[in-house]
Amino acid sequence: MHIDPKILRELNHGQSEALEKIYLCYNGRIYNFIQGMIRDPAISKDLTQDVFLQVWTKRSGIDPAGNFNGYLFTIARNIVYMYLRRELLFQNYLLDLEEEAAKDDLEAERKLDDALVREQVMKLIEELPEARRNIFLLYWKSEMSYREIADVLSLSEKTVATQVRRSLRFLCERLDKVLFLCLLSTLSNGF
Repeated sequence: MHIDPKILRELNHGQSEALEKIYLCYNGRIYNFIQGMIRDPAISKDLTQDVFLQVWTKRSGIDPAGNFNGYLFTIARNIVYMYLRRELLFQNYLLDLEEEAAKDDLEAERKLDDALVREQVMKLIEELPEARRNIFLLYWKSEMSYREIADVLSLSEKTVATQVRRSLRFLCERLDKVLFLCLLSTLSNGF
């Protein structure tokens, strides 16, 4: 199908009736071309409108003696490619957001787990005899060595080591193994 060059010259001069004639002549073919690539009637209809909008926008540069048919379908193809590229970028953006949200959820869950472990451990530590509790808290919370604790509390280093081991054994017995491993991880990260 070819369009009369006279209609294209009228289009060059901004006559909207020429665009209407071109639209009536090509609308169905352009729509089917786009629909064949997109497979979505609503989007195909919108993109078809975009093709004719671009023809109107670029009307002064259209060569009435040139291959208008090829020109029109090239515009349609490029509009489809731009649409698909935007959709792909948008989908990638959504995937990135979902991954980021999943990471945030995991981090929040980890923090909640850590808080729950700390809370449970603190309850159990409160059950320790006062002297053992003080030694254990200095060891884990203050990150003091056995020697430093022994110096501060005027105890032997061996007594401090024994009290720390007894505290850990107590916690191990009272917590299940998974929770105890979480405790060790939490305590080694600065309780």
